Amino acid sequence: MNLDGYELYEQLKNGEPVVLAHKETQYRLQFVGKPVGSDNYLLVTDGNKSNRYGWGWGSEQVWRALEHLKAGWNTRQVPVYRPYDAKAEEEGGWTY
Repeated sequence: MNLDGYELYEQLKNGEPVVLAHKETQYRLQFVGKPVGSDNYLLVTDGNKSNRYGWGWGSEQVWRALEHLKAGWNTRQVPVYRPYDAKAEEEGGWTY
């Protein structure tokens, strides 16, 4: 896979999905949630399995997704996605 993470991020940052092919499989990438806050992530799916990368709408999530695809879709995702925790955000005094 010879993709530039920055260029892919530029295509994704407006919230529209992007489809790419790797090892004869089509992957759909799209940021989900609001661009600001912590209840958001990059969703990558091959039609059967989905992975989330986050939090945030950033190029770091795109790089992590690309590295995971290069390593193999069935390998362990590093770091593992941690779901949004509304209680922790409320206790911290942040609301979006």
